[in-house]
Amino acid sequence: MHHLFLTALDGGNPANSGTSQIVISVLDNNDNNPVFDSALYKATVRENSALGTSVLTVEATDLDDGPNGEIEYSFGKHTPDSVLFVFQIEPQTGQISLNGVVDYEMTPTYRITVIARDKGIPEMEGESTVQIDVADVNDNPPEIILTSQPSPVREDVPNGTVVALIRVRDPDTGDNGKVTVNIPPKIPFALKHSFSNNYALVTKGPLDREKFTEYNIEVSASDLG
Repeated sequence: MHHLFLTALDGGNPANSGTSQIVISVLDNNDNNPVFDSALYKATVRENSALGTSVLTVEATDLDDGPNGEIEYSFGKHTPDSVLFVFQIEPQTGQISLNGVVDYEMTPTYRITVIARDKGIPEMEGESTVQIDVADVNDNPPEIILTSQPSPVREDVPNGTVVALIRVRDPDTGDNGKVTVNIPPKIPFALKHSFSNNYALVTKGPLDREKFTEYNIEVSASDLG
């Protein structure tokens, strides 16, 4: 707004004058892009979070007035369906929330382009990036895999003879994915760690077919989650 005072003076002596106030309103033109308060937003969500959980809220400002400064938020037009199935953004507030299930083992990190668009003519927009990291939860039990089937052994084999090869795996991370393997005590067999999560079931004592013709050995694996 501009407030002006116009004064008119005549040529008499003494001079007479008159005044008038002029108010000029400057109409807004849509000449400002919406600007986010951060170029990169970061947040973390646990993989067992409930649907509807709020992840974070983005915010942009627009210096224009009226519809030229009114902002709506959306994901970028090239956002893949795999993201749209999992996250949603509230157009008026910029709040991003869970719309589906996140799984650390499938996708540990999401990077999403967020658009802020005004309602001017023509529309103007700004963009930012949201990085959402999925926090691992101990939701996977260890899996035991026989990489070689047990074969019959003679009762006179020496200690340390390999009977079977075993591998364990747990897709979780950190302590959630660290696995310990055990077999029952007081049997003439032992587990020998070879490398990584691979083990060999070996003999560790005398075998006597006349006493035990067969052993059923339960192998148990537990993680540290």
